[in-house]
Amino acid sequence: MNPELLSLALLLFAALGLLLLRRGGPTRRTTVQGTHLAIEAIADGVVTFAGGRRRAVLAVGSLNFATLGEAKQREVVVGYAAALDSLTFPVQVLVRATPPDLTAYLAARDARAAREPHARLRHVARDRNAFVRRLAGGRAFIDRRFYLVVPTDDPRPAALSRPRGGREAADAGDETTAARQLAARCDDLIRQLGRCGLVARRLDDAELAALYFACWCPDIAGIERLGRELRDGGLVVAHERATSTATREGRVA
Repeated sequence: MNPELLSLALLLFAALGLLLLRRGGPTRRTTVQGTHLAIEAIADGVVTFAGGRRRAVLAVGSLNFATLGEAKQREVVVGYAAALDSLTFPVQVLVRATPPDLTAYLAARDARAAREPHARLRHVARDRNAFVRRLAGGRAFIDRRFYLVVPTDDPRPAALSRPRGGREAADAGDETTAARQLAARCDDLIRQLGRCGLVARRLDDAELAALYFACWCPDIAGIERLGRELRDGGLVVAHERATSTATREGRVA
């Protein structure tokens, strides 16, 4: 075969391949967050993932165990053991250790120092604020937050869970069942942890979005805040640059 004809045929095949790729439309670049999270919705305190998996999250307070008396320590241990024994479903324990946002606190201290009428006291107050800033820059302050991730039972196959009325009726039934199951499990955990002296509460939609945002986007969570808008029972998430209002309120996300 003529080499020139062979080269021309190869060029035509290559051009045809490029044309087919372009007609297929632009490819979307997948992110790590999109690949691993696959969140479909956050509504009514429930995170819904692809495949029908649903989760709720409890924020749990802490307890200074070392300062308790011996009798109180035994009471806490017994209550904690009873809480673990009562579990009939798996839970995920999440501990976040992050530097706190001291912007609002230090701004208030600076304003108070500026209003101090005595020069020496004003100088001492400014030195103290500078000392706190140095400590914060060296990560001497750590803010620890504790969470429990509560799941629903794994969703059944669509062929087994589809009642009369089709797919929409099945989805609505699964959502209602999951919401009731999560509510019962969260209430039971809150009650059991309360016997140990631990205060727990369920996160709402905005708090759930902020938690996932902070965990999966830690590099920008400190310089951006989560714009939140409840619309049609769901959460629309948008990134917004931090404003002076967010700074005054001391919010990271």
